[in-house]
Amino acid sequence: MRYQAEPDPSEAALERIARWAPLNPFYTAAYAAARRARGEQPWLLVLEDGADGAIAAACTAFFKGPRLVVPSVPSMPEESDFWPSLSGTCREISATRLLLNSYASEPGTIPTLGQSFTLRARREFHLELGGDGVLRGLSSNHKRNRKRAEKAGVAIAPIDTREACQVHARLISASMQRRADRGEAVDTEIGAHNFEHFVAAGAGRLFQASLEGQVFSSILVLGAARGAYYHSAGTTPEGMKCGASHLLICEVAQRLATEGITRFNLGGAGEEEVGLTRFKTGFGPQPVDLVAAEARFPGGLKERILVGLKGLRSSS
Repeated sequence: MRYQAEPDPSEAALERIARWAPLNPFYTAAYAAARRARGEQPWLLVLEDGADGAIAAACTAFFKGPRLVVPSVPSMPEESDFWPSLSGTCREISATRLLLNSYASEPGTIPTLGQSFTLRARREFHLELGGDGVLRGLSSNHKRNRKRAEKAGVAIAPIDTREACQVHARLISASMQRRADRGEAVDTEIGAHNFEHFVAAGAGRLFQASLEGQVFSSILVLGAARGAYYHSAGTTPEGMKCGASHLLICEVAQRLATEGITRFNLGGAGEEEVGLTRFKTGFGPQPVDLVAAEARFPGGLKERILVGLKGLRSSS
């Protein structure tokens, strides 16, 4: 097997990986461009057969020292050459913190890496759009909310303006504040810049539900050739009352299906996020159990010197 870690990969190299994993929006050239616009250096990590060049594992990664982030870790056995090679890359670029997320990943394991290592379980929800009946698993409660929104006249439309990103950020902040008021530990300060880069690069699309000029619900969907990912969403209290968010997801799912998308990944929800889990499972998705991890590596020479100096000062 041959491992390659390529900084600032070409669009052609990224498109090769995107063809290899057509359901994964985190491997596209557009997604890498969006992360680059946010000030992160894209990397392409590939493990391939040395004989015929067939891809065995691949993923994008994003470096902003001293942290290297893998949004969607590949599914590989613990004994795979990929893992020690990835650790070697971290040492070579002086990445002291490695975040291995599993957004849109396939189920798998992650072996212990680095000087310290933390593994956590998480769950995502896959809404399969192929075959007859895109929303055949819709719950009775979601059906009622969908009809309520339709009766009220809620309209769904894609929108890609900067103002729409600002509205999206405000709605998410409001949703996070409601969760914080219930005692959940969430970030309530959400900036529009977190979404503008994805929309500008073509990595994602915004869809919004409105009534009489007021946006009630908004969702950002990342896209790949045959897969889509629920990146973020927010809804006003009025939108919650009239079922705007239920109608929005239903309409987006049906639109994606007509475009040839076969999987709409509704993203994750933690065990403590009971309301979010109930909302996502109401669309009839398949739950998928995954793992994510964080590894820490010893710092470089400069960092070790600084730590030593701090120790000398404290002892004196």
